[in-house]
Amino acid sequence: MCPEPGSSHSPADRSNLSNLLILATILALLLPLIAHATLGSHTRYIADDWCTAATVQSQGLFQAQSTWYMTWSGRYAFTFSVSLIELIGIQLVPYLPTLALVLWLAVTSWAVYQNRLWESRSTAISISILIASLLIFTILENIPNVHQSLYWQTGMLTYIAPLILATIIIGLLIYHLRRATVHHAPATMVSLAALTFIAGGFSEMYATMQTTAFIVALITFLTIPAATCKRPIKALLIAGLVGSILSMGVIFIAPGNEIRQALTPESPSFFNVIKWSLVYAFKFIGKTILLSPIPTLLALFIAALLTFSHPLRGDESGEILPRLDLKHLYSFLLLSPPIGFLLIASSMAPSVYGVSAFPEDRTLTIPQFVLTSTIIFWGLVGGLALKKRSGWITKHKSRISVIVCCLVAVLLVLGPLLSSRDNFVQVPTLRAYAERWDTRDREIRVAREAGAMHLAITGLGFTGGLADIKDDPDYWVNRCFASYYGLESVVSE
Repeated sequence: MCPEPGSSHSPADRSNLSNLLILATILALLLPLIAHATLGSHTRYIADDWCTAATVQSQGLFQAQSTWYMTWSGRYAFTFSVSLIELIGIQLVPYLPTLALVLWLAVTSWAVYQNRLWESRSTAISISILIASLLIFTILENIPNVHQSLYWQTGMLTYIAPLILATIIIGLLIYHLRRATVHHAPATMVSLAALTFIAGGFSEMYATMQTTAFIVALITFLTIPAATCKRPIKALLIAGLVGSILSMGVIFIAPGNEIRQALTPESPSFFNVIKWSLVYAFKFIGKTILLSPIPTLLALFIAALLTFSHPLRGDESGEILPRLDLKHLYSFLLLSPPIGFLLIASSMAPSVYGVSAFPEDRTLTIPQFVLTSTIIFWGLVGGLALKKRSGWITKHKSRISVIVCCLVAVLLVLGPLLSSRDNFVQVPTLRAYAERWDTRDREIRVAREAGAMHLAITGLGFTGGLADIKDDPDYWVNRCFASYYGLESVVSE
């Protein structure tokens, strides 16, 4: 990743060293993800999981969808996916965080690779994996409650699942943009609309952000001077926007919303929604940068180093590569921060409207995805802009690369390596929690088979900040818990 200063080494030697450094960086970034997967393997049902599992268990897959839509939430994609998983059973739950991380890493690597910016195919693949690892690590490191966002089944399906689909959507758009054609256009448009419709059905926050993103992208393309790529990509963007708007409509007209909103403060006016969404976006960005400077700097520096130090591909026949002249690069640098801010603010709007408050910690995965993507994009473009400048920067390119590489090495130690250590330290705590959960589950099933209908059981202690059963049999978790096991009542001792 960082070239050697001087000319004492051959290009092949420098390339091998660069590939070795890229591999080392990937491994450093993957280590905390492995730690997260390990911690997530000790997850079990908790809080809302009892309710969704009990409902699909008693009503079946399709009736459960109607029940949730009519009485609680319009998140149709979430309720359907969680119901499918719960039909399989609790044995799948410990594997969900690992499956989510592997799938997220794979589709993000694929989406980044669609840019095909780097000269060597093998280098492009390894850099794509590096950027994907960097993105996911930074997001998980910066969100305030990774347990509820990733390890918890309900949180992961609500806030990370749509981001996996969002990455596929972005990759498809880049794929067709680079080729300036849309193969099998009607089918592709329908597929993209279906993807945005499904993704939007996981979360109001994501649906609002996705719709805003398509509107901004469409406006951008309408203002681009006539080009061969304009018409087919515009058609895809319209298709994606239609799917996204439909998803918002299905979510926001759900009868269950009225029932849930009756439990929250009165919704603010339209102008107050805009005002507080902007305020909360500033607050979110400020807190992230101030409280997590190391992951943020790491994302920026690594991204800049990748374009500054590595040769990029030239134009090839039949492909439309991004305009890489300084004028357009400066435009990207200027416009990407306000666009990112707008998308973050739009993701805040549902929380402002629904509960008149800053979003809960577990929901911040979605704005963090936008912020981290913006930082990495800004770094990639910034590194390329520096590379294209003549004079002192070009003359001292190797020395600058080595200095930044040393900074990155320090940040890797202070960032992902320390994060991995801190995560692995938590493994015994979560393993003990899983063992207590499994023991309690066996004891309840034995008691139920013996005819017991009213149980007093011991609480689990650690719950990741999520609601567990209480000493009140009418508490909502107690009722769902009892329904799941076929009991009449349950209380904690």
